[in-house]
Amino acid sequence: MLLACNCTPLNLELTRFEVTETEQFVGSTYVAAVGIRASLGGQDGTQLWNGNAFGEARRYGEDESAANCNEVLSDAIKDSLVRLLSQPELQARWAPAIPGAATSDASAAPAQILEALLRLKAGGMSDDTIIAFAKKQKLSSPLTTADILQWKEMGIPEAAIQAVVGAGE
Repeated sequence: MLLACNCTPLNLELTRFEVTETEQFVGSTYVAAVGIRASLGGQDGTQLWNGNAFGEARRYGEDESAANCNEVLSDAIKDSLVRLLSQPELQARWAPAIPGAATSDASAAPAQILEALLRLKAGGMSDDTIIAFAKKQKLSSPLTTADILQWKEMGIPEAAIQAVVGAGE
């Protein structure tokens, strides 16, 4: 799988993808494990970063249920992606390659942060990932009441808005 952002590819490889179902007296317990190996390439073809992340999930459900199996795998994938994208070294290497993205040393205007959050949302990122990204942002000027209402109307999770508001303090 290849995710591209302004010609800065993030290559992902599944290294583990499994579900174990354990029958209980009534129903079953599903445990999923997902491993991801990732590498970030520069626009010139150099490797900027590589790393791994592991996610897991556990659910109780019906015996031999494809729906329960899919649900627990989906949760484990989300967990592994959140862990991967939350790695500070990856964020530090990837953010400078994205025009307008705030790095840990720089602050960004509210409009720039909103644009980045909307791109993550449009890219199918989970609320957990969007919130983790929002927590790392630094505002160059505080959010106004109009900004907060606009962000909410545009579908930005309230926890992400709170994280950005807190970053301005």
